[in-house]
Amino acid sequence: MATKATRQGNGHSRQRAASTKAKATSKAKPRRGSNSGTARKTSAAARKTSGAARKTGAAARKTGGAARKTADAVKKQAPKPNKVAGKLARKAIKRVATKALDASAEMIRNAADRAAATGSEVVDEAVAKPARRRLPIQRAVDVAVPIRVAWEEWMALECLPEGTHVVTDIDRDGDELVGRTDGLRETDWAADVLDERDQQSFAWQSREGSDCAGLVTFHRLSDRLTRIELNLDVVPTTLGEAAQLATRIADRRAETELRKLKARLELINPDLYEDEPDATEEGGEEPAEPEADDNEDNEDEPGEDE
Repeated sequence: MATKATRQGNGHSRQRAASTKAKATSKAKPRRGSNSGTARKTSAAARKTSGAARKTGAAARKTGGAARKTADAVKKQAPKPNKVAGKLARKAIKRVATKALDASAEMIRNAADRAAATGSEVVDEAVAKPARRRLPIQRAVDVAVPIRVAWEEWMALECLPEGTHVVTDIDRDGDELVGRTDGLRETDWAADVLDERDQQSFAWQSREGSDCAGLVTFHRLSDRLTRIELNLDVVPTTLGEAAQLATRIADRRAETELRKLKARLELINPDLYEDEPDATEEGGEEPAEPEADDNEDNEDEPGEDE
């Protein structure tokens, strides 16, 4: 029994020694599977680290998204660079346009002044040349009325032809005449009566509104036929008047006015003037009365027969 117990104790001892030896050996020589465990631990740690990195990247992305959102909000609130540039460009264009307009206006004013000066010189030259070589306007018309009727119609002064225009609304005060010139630009007109001879001639010289000297004469051709002659010496005061004189428009206009006068005169009923005595007959010498014979008119003196 003791031997058996001893053997059992020895067996237990040997087992403990073997386990001790195995533990020592395991400590001295690590097992083959220990490396894989370490690798697994390392990979797990790496996975944890990569997970943390992913989380950090996600957080960074979130932060970047928030930053982008903040930047977009700032861009929306702040004026866009294009709008600011457009405003600045418009302001610059407006300043440039204003300066250009001012410069253009100044150039136009200078050009207008030069044109006005040149135009006045041209007008003066155009007016002076015809004035040096102009001919008077001479027109005549024969009217089938007595000279007295023609004279009275003219002296009613309904109008006075001056070639380049016609004077209307004429009022007479002694030797002064006032009226208005017709046309697009009506102007006041005034003239002086230079000469007036009954049933012979009428002369005037304008001093305002025009520069014209006129003379109309009346010539008796027969008892009921009169010739009216109109002579006008017109000095043009504008370029238009110079053009009318150069193209003979003024001559035709004067002739037209004489024809209008002829039409008015010949439409008068002859019964209104044919019974009236003519001025030439009135102005003639009255026929002398026959002298009575002294022998017939004087009575015999009572003492002669005795």
